Amino acid sequence: MNGEAPSNLPPLDPESRIYPPSYKDAAVRVGFDSKLRGLECRGCNVLMTTRSQIRKMHADHVTPYSRGGKTTWGNLQLLCAACNLTKSARVSDSATGKN
Repeated sequence: MNGEAPSNLPPLDPESRIYPPSYKDAAVRVGFDSKLRGLECRGCNVLMTTRSQIRKMHADHVTPYSRGGKTTWGNLQLLCAACNLTKSARVSDSATGKN
């Protein structure tokens, strides 16, 4: 996620393998586009517009944990389940600036 983490989030251990639910919830609030009325998957750019779709999104590391990526706000992205499960240990395109 770009920018600073919301101040109301609990401290995060950068060595933790997973993001706590509070970080996913904050990422949804920050990333939700009110004009589009949805949240875009950073992998496939599909717009998630229903609560069910957004709820199923995964909090994922841009630079994978297995490749030294830390569990930080700046390394957090929201992906649909399909993108997250096929990404595996590859560095996300959003980290390299490619689309």
